[in-house]
Amino acid sequence: MNSKERVKQALSFSQPDRVPRFWPSFWPSFLDRWKACRAGDPRKFYGTDIRIVAANETAWPSRAGIVEERGEMAITR
Repeated sequence: MNSKERVKQALSFSQPDRVPRFWPSFWPSFLDRWKACRAGDPRKFYGTDIRIVAANETAWPSRAGIVEERGEMAITR
């Protein structure tokens, strides 16, 4: 079962294969113990099923884009 199916089943009150995970951050004590025992990032090890998406709420988002580029600088609208 992939993340999308897992979340859809949970939201429709069906039983997924496991509870969908959301790991925005960890407690500092957990990270200290993780670093002492294992290498790598715990977010990559456990994975996440839910992501937060934020919409572009600026005025006229359809007109957003790059107007001009000058070397490493970009003028955007």
